[in-house]
Amino acid sequence: MSDFAVREGETEWVLPPGLTFESSLADQFRVGCSTDRGSGVQRCQFIAQYQAYLVRFHTYMSPDLMNFDDLERVLRDVDRRAGECMKE
Repeated sequence: MSDFAVREGETEWVLPPGLTFESSLADQFRVGCSTDRGSGVQRCQFIAQYQAYLVRFHTYMSPDLMNFDDLERVLRDVDRRAGECMKE
């Protein structure tokens, strides 16, 4: 959980209203976003346990490069691929 520790100058890690991802395959997971109070830059991350494996995805959010719809698609694909690996 140290990956979700609050750093000085940043907000608490929260699940923004625009992000609805839920994993049905991970043993446990957490998704959250934090915002730098000075710059307003928001970053989001996903950490999940799939049996003995941990997956971590981290990204900075930008309307032009990575929005919540994009993030949802990435997380669904990561989840799907991890599930496929667990079947093998």
